[in-house]
Amino acid sequence: MTLDCTSSTPTIESGPLAGRSQWKMAWQSLRKNVTAMIGLAGLILLVVVTLLAPWLSPFDPTSMDVGHLMTRPDQVHLFGTDDLGRDVLSRVLWGGRESLRVAILAMAIAMSGGVIVGLISGFYDGLVDNIIQRLSEVFLAFPSILLLLTIVAVFGPSLSTVLLALGMSSIPSYGRLVRGSVLEAVARDYVLAARAVGVGNRGIMFRHILPNVIAPVIVYTTVGLGGAIMTTAGLSYVGLGAQPPSPEWGAMLNYGRGYLREAWWMSIFPGLAIFIAVLSVNLLGDGLRDAFDPKSRVV
Repeated sequence: MTLDCTSSTPTIESGPLAGRSQWKMAWQSLRKNVTAMIGLAGLILLVVVTLLAPWLSPFDPTSMDVGHLMTRPDQVHLFGTDDLGRDVLSRVLWGGRESLRVAILAMAIAMSGGVIVGLISGFYDGLVDNIIQRLSEVFLAFPSILLLLTIVAVFGPSLSTVLLALGMSSIPSYGRLVRGSVLEAVARDYVLAARAVGVGNRGIMFRHILPNVIAPVIVYTTVGLGGAIMTTAGLSYVGLGAQPPSPEWGAMLNYGRGYLREAWWMSIFPGLAIFIAVLSVNLLGDGLRDAFDPKSRVV
């Protein structure tokens, strides 16, 4: 907080108070963005529906009914059944729990790890920064899909392995993003003022710098969530993620591709679920990007 020489009213240039004001303005702008709110509503709806899958599912997702093999969508089986008589709607609902759980937790691991690495690297210049950046360059030198496949090959195909691989492989990119913002923030007046009054390094990093650099990380995480959903489904599609008989959107697509002519619903409905999830996340991510950018903010 500094005093304007031409006025007796204090004005806030930057710092935690400015950060809270920025969040308020960003939320107000986001609410006026129709497409972003549609994406937010779609994402919330998907999360709620998949969380309530045990109560919303009309049948057990792994229960077989030999009397209703490859039944077309009807009043009893709204999404039809597969070649083993399993209800597709129930499997889509339960599959969403797996796909969204892996994607959200993987992004949480990447964001938390990247924020810590980026804060340390940007705040402690010199040897610490050089070591962290050289290690990050080693990971970033490999194509992401190659790194994912390597981790899955070492630990074995499963959704837990996919979660770990997605989270760990994304930490370097998050660290680079946070480091750039921290390098800019450490020279700000509010950081210098905090040092002057005796605030420790940990307090400066987490109480003063982090709230002011977290906005681009949230935008990056939201956009990356769509890619994580696609990657999870893709790895399950090729047999490196969810294993039978566990329902998962990508695994259901792979299973149903052999019956596209006879039972199109086995692939269409899990494919639509992936489409809606990724579209909702991307719409929300674009809205958040505009909301945090003063030049693009909806007023």
